[in-house]
Amino acid sequence: MPYRETEATRAARDRRRTALIEAGVDVVAERGFAGATVQAVATRAGLGPSSVYTYFPARADLLTAVFREIASAELARVREAAEPRPDDAPANAAQARVERVVGTFARRALRRRRLARALLLEPADPAVEAERTLFAREYADLFGAIVSDGVASGELPAQDTRIVGAALVGAVASALTGPLAPLGEDADPDRLVATILGFCLRGVLGARA
Repeated sequence: MPYRETEATRAARDRRRTALIEAGVDVVAERGFAGATVQAVATRAGLGPSSVYTYFPARADLLTAVFREIASAELARVREAAEPRPDDAPANAAQARVERVVGTFARRALRRRRLARALLLEPADPAVEAERTLFAREYADLFGAIVSDGVASGELPAQDTRIVGAALVGAVASALTGPLAPLGEDADPDRLVATILGFCLRGVLGARA
């Protein structure tokens, strides 16, 4: 009789897979992708290294799943911040949304700087880099959509929103995690966020800033 997986067996398998991904998130937050070895992730999950390959054919598959888990959660928070709100003044609705998106993105990155650097900048396996590009496009499209709404309403001057979206993502990510980012212990997070936000708003408002 052929083996048929029971519901209990399937649930146990799903729990172990989830445990590995959650352990991977913790390890990447502490050590980056370079330090997220199969051994380290398996140990954190309380499993043997060989069990990892039951769920992920290679380390790259594990790290891609870990990246996707973290990046999806961060993107969901930023998408929530980007949603129009009833109290947004019509004359400044796009600006308010840009402020919320940049503020949410920046403050979350500053709270977990090692993780943000791993997500945005750290060299990684090509499969992870491909995921990074996909998520960067999601952020660029999100910014672009906000700016498009602002242009359509007359709040913002006409501009190429696709390029502007990409430029905003690049500026924010570089200022937070790039090699020139002022992230020393003496860096003032509030000032840093305000400066990045001011730069972004001047970029989209143009002569109206």
